[in-house]
Amino acid sequence: MASPNTMAYILVIMRGCSGSGKSTRVNQLISERISLWPLSKTAVFSTDDFWLVPDPVNPSDLIYKHDISRLSEAHVWNQARAINAMQSRSADYIVIDNTNLCRWEAKPYVEAAIRHNFSVEVYEPQTPWWIARDPDELFARSTHGVPHDAILKMLERYETDFSIDAILASSLPQRNNNRNNRNNSQAFNRNNNNFNNNRSFKK
Repeated sequence: MASPNTMAYILVIMRGCSGSGKSTRVNQLISERISLWPLSKTAVFSTDDFWLVPDPVNPSDLIYKHDISRLSEAHVWNQARAINAMQSRSADYIVIDNTNLCRWEAKPYVEAAIRHNFSVEVYEPQTPWWIARDPDELFARSTHGVPHDAILKMLERYETDFSIDAILASSLPQRNNNRNNRNNSQAFNRNNNNFNNNRSFKK
């Protein structure tokens, strides 16, 4: 464990449904980190970034264009760039800003953190509507237009035991294996050109 005078290398797993306030909580954590360690190099990796594409009307702007058929590819892409940041130590405070509703979704990040000597911390938003698991409010606050029934399914999938041991003991549901195998090679090709596509915050 790092001493109070030693800056620790930390991987943060953020979790919560769409509309729960994850991004706000992430910004709070980043601010707290910079306040404590002004020279800290921080980075936020979100699978949502995979869906940001140039606006056809104004190419200098990015728009969100989700394609469910490429979801597995998007997750592998995000995992690879986060793992690269841990391996290269280009950041000392790395946040995974995904829903992470199930333990197996966080497992690749946690395994990499252990390999590269990052401590792991798990956080959730503390908004009243997330604490209450209010699907109507989550739907209303979702910035990507996630359907109400999808919010309900997210809440059904939410796992309460998110200890490190439980995450490491988890496994990918069988129904997802074939889909992942089809998409992984495509994802890694894209990864090689996009490791620097992350949200970084420095004072």
